[in-house]
Amino acid sequence: MSLVRIQFRFLVQILDNFFVMKLRKIISAIVLTSMMLSTSNPAQAQRRTSQTASLGQMSCQGINRSDRYSAKNQDVPVGFEMFRAVAELNNGSWIEQENPATVVCRLAAAGQSPKYRRLTLAFGLSDRNRLSSSSTVRLAIYKDGNLFEYKDITGGQKLLWNIDVSGTRSLAMKATCLRSPENYCPGIYFFEDILE
Repeated sequence: MSLVRIQFRFLVQILDNFFVMKLRKIISAIVLTSMMLSTSNPAQAQRRTSQTASLGQMSCQGINRSDRYSAKNQDVPVGFEMFRAVAELNNGSWIEQENPATVVCRLAAAGQSPKYRRLTLAFGLSDRNRLSSSSTVRLAIYKDGNLFEYKDITGGQKLLWNIDVSGTRSLAMKATCLRSPENYCPGIYFFEDILE
């Protein structure tokens, strides 16, 4: 009798564990689904499905031999915050006062119509460079060879710039050292360079 009772209890315990595991899986699936639904909205869904690119993926060339827009993947402190840099614009390690750093990037291949509508740039000067706090750099944007707009940046600032590039086949960026105690300014670090 006691053996039957032990076997019955053992069977109940196995069934109980089985249902608890199934219940945990069901609850986990419900929680995961609700988290996914709560963190996604139509704008994010559209952003994920639309065709995006990084400016660093485009065919970019420097005007002078040392001018470059080089891809990065490193942490850079700006304004006492840490950001992940995706690119840097300079002519060597700096931006010389007498020689602005200028690159031109192709947004549409020859014979193809432009497909991007917006460029989002986030950029700043590294706090680690001793000249950042006393330098001013101007970033000018040219669309198809024509000056579009410019923004001046000093140490400690991080700027966000949304640029309409609808119908633009090529885009140029020109970084000019406006003010520095030396003959050069620090390069500009980019934390976002998204084409949509």
